[in-house]
Amino acid sequence: MSLPPIPTSQPGDLLTKSEAAAFLKIKNRTLDDWRAAKAVPCIERGRYIRFRRADLEAFLTAHTIQPRAESAYRPRRRRSQTSAPE
Repeated sequence: MSLPPIPTSQPGDLLTKSEAAAFLKIKNRTLDDWRAAKAVPCIERGRYIRFRRADLEAFLTAHTIQPRAESAYRPRRRRSQTSAPE
């Protein structure tokens, strides 16, 4: 039995800062802030900054919030709107 081939990086897998911001649907400045905080993985070579599409997809997956189970949801009780005692 043979193993599947290991995918190699394609030139299209590297995104510029503008392309990465568009992919994440955020502003360039927000991406700069996240990069400075080392929240988003990137490749820095001199003044060139590139982002791997797979790294950005993993970042999104890691920061996805799953909905709570329906049984865990309890609506708040509202106070009754009765008139105040006189």
